[in-house]
Formats: sequence, structure tokens, C-alpha cells
Amino acid sequence: MQKKKQRGRVENNFLNEHPEYHLLYYQLLKQATFWNNSGQYWLGKETYQRAKHLLNGEIEQSKKPIQSERLYYERSNGSIGGII
Repeated sequence: MQKKKQRGRVENNFLNEHPEYHLLYYQLLKQATFWNNSGQYWLGKETYQRAKHLLNGEIEQSKKPIQSERLYYERSNGSIGGII
């Protein structure tokens, strides 16, 4: 006797109700992956947080510009955002 596969219940989130924001969501995830692969983990984390805000329906929070000058890691002197 084979067991039937149970399908997981899909939670409703903001993107299911507003598909026009899918592109922005995937762009934010792509940017987060880029920053993480570049060694800029703080920028990646901040960008990922923006994507999570969009999932929660907080459009204004997800569209805020990221202050990269504050979060950029400078490898030559080991500082974050120009602070030594």
C-alpha cells in the first residue's frame, strides 16, 4: 500500500495577494545573494531584511534606500563604513 503525499498548506502572504511586487522581491533576493557572495555580509543582511519587509506587506520599508556607505566593509583596514 502506498502512502498518499500530503500537500503542504500554502500560507497567504503579501505576494500572493499582490503579484505585481514579485519582481521587486526577487530583485532584492538577487542583490542579497550578490552582496553575500562578495563578502559584504552586512549589506546582504540588510537587503534580505528589505525582502522580508515586502513579504510582510511593508512596502515603504522595503523601498527605503540602503545606506551602503555605512555598511560597506573595507578590507584594507578592516573597518565597516569607514570607521576604524
